This record gives sequence, structure tokens and C-alpha cells, in this order.
Amino acid sequence: MQGAAGLPTFLRYFAWDYRVLRTFARHYSTGEIIPEKSVESMQGAKKMFAATELQLQVYTSNVINQQAFEI
Repeated sequence: MQGAAGLPTFLRYFAWDYRVLRTFARHYSTGEIIPEKSVESMQGAKKMFAATELQLQVYTSNVINQQAFEI
């Protein structure tokens, strides 16, 4: 199955959508649905560190490429 490799990346975006989270994300003892404000806060934190995550991916890719093509 060729397209299955991208499935986790595709699903990762839905995991941050409140409409999806409210269907299963509940408090372990009270059963209360996750508050929308909490999801918004988590999304804000994710966006705040997006550039740092991208820099780490680029750096790691460069290190791997240098090691793979070392003569």
C-alpha cells in the first residue's frame, strides 16, 4: 500500500481539531468533554514552536545527508 506511509501525517492534523477531539477526549473520572479553550491553548503552543521544529528537521536532514554521502 503506497499511500499508507503518509497516513499518520494526514491524521495528525485532525488530532488538533476540536470537532474531532470532543468526540473522544474526556476527563478520566468525570467524563467531561475537553474544553474548547484548552484545545485553543494547545494549538497556540504548537504554533509558537513550529519554526523551532522546522529548524530541527532541516538540521537533522543535513546531518543525515552529510553522513550518507560522505566520501
